[in-house]
Amino acid sequence: HLYVKSGVIPKFHKPRSLPFAYRQVVETNLNRLVHEGVLTSVNVAKWAAPIVIVPKPNGKVRICADFSTGVNQSLDIDQYP
Repeated sequence: HLYVKSGVIPKFHKPRSLPFAYRQVVETNLNRLVHEGVLTSVNVAKWAAPIVIVPKPNGKVRICADFSTGVNQSLDIDQYP
């Protein structure tokens, strides 16, 4: 579970520009992740972090969310130990 610090205002960041050549690949991968239950599709979101596309050596792509845009700073971290 993630716990947000009290009084934090949700941050919604616009998507970063995505090369046209990657659009279909990204959409296919995101749909696959929704189908597998890893992601949940929503109509309206209070929080949003931009994604970064990292090409892999085998020609596929890795989709990474950039949570440093405000999400990380808003979390109440329970450090262990």
